[in-house]
This record gives sequence, structure tokens and C-alpha cells, in this order.
Amino acid sequence: TMLMADEELHETDSNNQKDWQSETSSSTVADETASKDTEQNAENASAEEGAAYGVNMEQVQAVLNATADKATLTPQMQRMMNRQAENTKRVEETPNVVSFTLTPADGGKVPAYKPGQFVSVRAYLPEVKFVQPRQYSLSRAPLNNNELRISVKRADAHGDIPAGLMSNHLHANLKVGSTIDVSAPTGEFFLAEGTNPVVLVAGGIGITPLFAMLETIAEKTPQRPVTMVQVAHDNADLPLAAEVRAECGKLANLKAAVYLTRAQACDKTCGCPFVNYGKRPSAADIKALAPTADSDVYICGPMKFMDDMRTAFVEAGVPAEKIHTEAFGTGNQS
Repeated sequence: TMLMADEELHETDSNNQKDWQSETSSSTVADETASKDTEQNAENASAEEGAAYGVNMEQVQAVLNATADKATLTPQMQRMMNRQAENTKRVEETPNVVSFTLTPADGGKVPAYKPGQFVSVRAYLPEVKFVQPRQYSLSRAPLNNNELRISVKRADAHGDIPAGLMSNHLHANLKVGSTIDVSAPTGEFFLAEGTNPVVLVAGGIGITPLFAMLETIAEKTPQRPVTMVQVAHDNADLPLAAEVRAECGKLANLKAAVYLTRAQACDKTCGCPFVNYGKRPSAADIKALAPTADSDVYICGPMKFMDDMRTAFVEAGVPAEKIHTEAFGTGNQS
């Protein structure tokens, strides 16, 4: 599945657990003085987002009013449901990446999800006086039904591209104790169960869904062969590096490589094993990793990076249908 992202703007839907839809919320109000406008904007945003996904929000509400178990909700309807969550932990992963741990504000459980899936968060952005949804991959394995974690890269302005509104809003305003609307997890990019080899290839913040896969394998099937490739500008731009190393250490059959492309900016005492300085992985590097034809390959990062990696794995003998991709890009309101 290939998905385009804003910072991460995902555009697919799949089944969700009914727990997450037990409460719905029209919006998260960041500006109390604009509460009336915000409420109307939330309704407009909900309706417009619903239309974009082919969902009639009046129909969704009718179903919600008519049934307690939401059994008649289609996957597209489920996608639209939001529940308020509290940010219970905030971790500054790198200078421009923050992880947020989100816990249901009603004290309930989060639904089961698959490693690699994402959630939609929704917040009122004063800059545009509108409620905006954005999608972010879950960056932890589905091992704890009390919380979800997202890791958000701040999109700074550069050249003609303005700063990302949502990512900057979350970095500035989503403090511990703050609340935000969160959807049920969804998405078609997720780890396939099995014991066959897995290859995880992350470009920058593309590590987020892949870390959820890595952690799941380390905790549930540590004998499964894993190849982990992580690419970033320098070690300061290497999200979740310590956690990646910790989970890799639990695996019995591991190949790993880290590529830091700006060698002059690297702190070469960072302790990352298997580091290649000043280069990106080439087709020859991928072939040297000896991926087998039965491997499932998961690639996540910028589009050009993914295209190059897909080509390299096909040339190395991996069937195209075994290569799964999810694109992260930057938009003007990420």
C-alpha cells in the first residue's frame, strides 16, 4: 500500500474496535474565546472530512443514536469517530521530534490495532480558525491497551514551503495533561504475521510505524529473522534510536545498518552500531544484505527514498508484491 502523508497524511481505512467509538467528540478547542466559531468549524470540518471519505456524517450520527455497540458502522464510518485522549507523557526524541503518549480521557481501553497502523488527531488551529485533522503512525507495538503513542516531527519552514501548522501546534501546545481528539487506529500498512524474514527500511521519521513492527517482533517472535535499516541526515536526526537499539538487542537473528548522510554533522561517538557515514544505502548495499525472496519488506520515508529502495529490493530478488510502502512527505499544513 502506498499512502501519501502531510507530515503523515494517510488516506486509507480499515476495521477498528468498537471501544474507541464509545464516545465521540466534535472538536478540540484550543482557543476558549473562539468557542462558538470552533464548534461550528468542527461540524464543518467533520462534514467535509466525511465527504472526502465518502461518509455521510448524518448517517453516522443516526447509527450512533440508534445502537450502543456500533455494530452497523462501516469501516469508513468508524474512521470518522473521535474520542478525547489525554497526553500523559511527552518525550523530546530529537530537536524536532516529540513523542506523545495518549490515554483515553474516559479511563477506558484503547482498541486492538496492528503494528504499522495510524490514528487521526484533530485540533483547533487559531492560525486558520478551523479544526484540522492530521494522521500520525502509532510508534509503539500494540502491547498496552491503556495508551497509544505518536511521534511527531515538527515541519519547519524552508524556502517557499511554510511551516507545518499541525506539527508546530502539537509541539507548542500538547503538554502533559492536555487533551486532543483521536480516532481509532486504522490503515493497510501493517506487519504480516508469520515467521518468514522481515526487512524494515526507515527514512527519517519513517521509523515510526516500523518501530511498532520491530517492537512487536522482539516481544512476540524474537527468533524471526529481521533486517533493520535506518537512514537519517545525522545522529541528532535519528528518531527513536535508543529504542531501536534496545529492541534489536532482543532479536536472535538480526542484520542491521544505519546510514547517516551528513558525515560532517555526525557525532561519531553516538554509539550506534553498524553505522555508515556520509552515504545513503545503494542498490549494492541492499543486495549485500541478501534479502530472501520470501522476505516481507516494509519501507517508509520520503517518496524518492522509497522508490529507490523498492527498485533496489526488486533488483536483489524480492518479488514486488512482497514490498510494502508508506510515504511520508511534508505539506504546508502538516
